[in-house]
Amino acid sequence: MRILVTGAAGFIGSNIVDGLLSAGHDVRALDNFSTGQHANLRHVEDAIDIVEGDLRSYERVSSAVRGCDAVFHQGAMPSVPRSVQDPLTSSEINIGGTLNVLLAARDAGVRRLVFASSSSV
Repeated sequence: MRILVTGAAGFIGSNIVDGLLSAGHDVRALDNFSTGQHANLRHVEDAIDIVEGDLRSYERVSSAVRGCDAVFHQGAMPSVPRSVQDPLTSSEINIGGTLNVLLAARDAGVRRLVFASSSSV
């Protein structure tokens, strides 16, 4: 099963990537690396397909989700203080980006999407 993980270079996303690989899945990782760290994926970079891109781009998200059977959506702009300081960008990423993931998954015929969040809600 091919699975897309958005926010794959973050703490939660990179641990999901590890778990999916351990379970034998084919993993594609989508991250813009603005808060996620390349180092979180370095140990698996030869085993996964890494797509660098922003959730605010429907085209980039759609390209990343194409051919996937499921999506684990972890991508977000974290930090409550940052969301207070810059609510427009926070909204564009966390709400608009999630809508792009949902639409791209629907358009690609993905039948399973898992969303989890922490303070980024």
